[in-house]
Amino acid sequence: MREAFGDEISSFFIPVLSGAKYPNIGAGGPEIAISISEKSEKKELAGAFLRFLAQPENQDQFVEIYQTQASNHKDGDPTKIQNPLLQEQFKHLTKATDGLTFAFDSVMPAATIDLFYRVNAGVFLGTITPEDGVAQLKASWEQETKD
Repeated sequence: MREAFGDEISSFFIPVLSGAKYPNIGAGGPEIAISISEKSEKKELAGAFLRFLAQPENQDQFVEIYQTQASNHKDGDPTKIQNPLLQEQFKHLTKATDGLTFAFDSVMPAATIDLFYRVNAGVFLGTITPEDGVAQLKASWEQETKD
């Protein structure tokens, strides 16, 4: 991206609506989600492996090797980041004084996620207001999660 656009690129957290209860929050989610299947024959060993992967020093190694995320734990080591955009994202993370949350598409019903990606273009183009987009997402959430 830097080769194509030079200094004309930047990164930022997903904006929050005016008056949001937590205006300084960062949204993110698992780049790689790993879990243990109910059908796993060696759940204890799989659990030990997940605990190993979750150790901060191993998370930092992932950042260092792949250079695809700014951090993956609250005390991430910024010296491992070589990618300038990820360095910028890490600075944003340190300013997320209201905390971090999983991005909605990590935890929402598929129909609501699909709606977001359709509504997102309209909000970007200005044919849908952010407030109307949020209202549509809220209605979808309520429909998909009722009972």
